[in-house]
Amino acid sequence: MVQYAARAASHKAYNVHEDYWKLSNSDDLSHDQVTTALTSLGYTFSTSVPDARLKQLLSRAERSLISYEKCDREELAGFCTSRKLTFTGEDDVTPLLKILEHADEGAKFVRFTELPAEMRVRIYGLHFETLGTAFEAPVQPPIAKASRLLRTEALPVFYQSITFLITIHLNFQRNSHDYCVSTAMLMRPEAFWTQLPQRHLAMITTLRIEDVVRNETTPTYVVKLGGNPETWSVVQVGADPSDDVVLKQQERALQILIDAMAARSGSNGLQRGDLQEFVDRFNVNWVTRV
Repeated sequence: MVQYAARAASHKAYNVHEDYWKLSNSDDLSHDQVTTALTSLGYTFSTSVPDARLKQLLSRAERSLISYEKCDREELAGFCTSRKLTFTGEDDVTPLLKILEHADEGAKFVRFTELPAEMRVRIYGLHFETLGTAFEAPVQPPIAKASRLLRTEALPVFYQSITFLITIHLNFQRNSHDYCVSTAMLMRPEAFWTQLPQRHLAMITTLRIEDVVRNETTPTYVVKLGGNPETWSVVQVGADPSDDVVLKQQERALQILIDAMAARSGSNGLQRGDLQEFVDRFNVNWVTRV
């Protein structure tokens, strides 16, 4: 069954932490928005069909289902024959199109676990790559709840594929010498990090750290923890730190922390105590006049 995220106008607000894996809901999209989305996905469609049909095609496009819109009767009949689908001999293509699309909706692949493990892992990765950019507290994907085997295989790929967002709130104050003093605290959802098992924390390879000042997001830092610990790094994005003393200090402080994490015994990935260390790197007295 296809799962859609809550509508934007619905009383049930979209929950990115729980709905990130669901298809987007197109009910509130305009005609132009739907056609633009279809075009960006390279999906074949006719602009003369009703909006309801366009939205149905968008759902198919997002699931990588074939478009039959430009197929003639001979092609559609060939598809039906190859799939052993019963159809009549009339010339109208509409019944054939409906037969094929109905069969697509009910298609199942029950031999997934018979595929080589390497292929299954590749499929997990391709799926997780389509989910989005950065998430604060994503629930575990449904595929990891299907069976013990799939959970064992899919969870490491999930944690290694997703970028996890850490948002830090900065409270700047002016001291007696007119210098900028910041205090930092981890913003919601702190419970996600405290409840996540250590074995899952250690699987995470990419963090996106954003610090918020007076409800405005300042430059972001992307932390890479995958592969050889010697290659672990932090990169500041969204601004040029070369001319900003504070940004230079922040980036340097984070890199020192990453180096210390990589150098510790075992270098066994992200640890629970590291999260507070990240916060503490913003909890300092910057020697910068404001």
